[in-house]
Amino acid sequence: IRSWVVTVVEWCKGHLEDLISTHNIQLLLAYDENNVLIASLQYKSKLKGALIEVHMAFCHQCITKSKCNF
Repeated sequence: IRSWVVTVVEWCKGHLEDLISTHNIQLLLAYDENNVLIASLQYKSKLKGALIEVHMAFCHQCITKSKCNF
């Protein structure tokens, strides 16, 4: 997160900093309409006002001696 070139809204910074020690946070790559990777330095100029579609899968692992309650 600290090396991201994108701007983080001020009220989010503290929450994001809290996640660094407990989560593996990865930058979400962005592609243009021709499936060409957009350089992270161009995110702000290329994606401003864009409607995006995101596909992802979540995997949660609970490593503990007791039962996980979800």
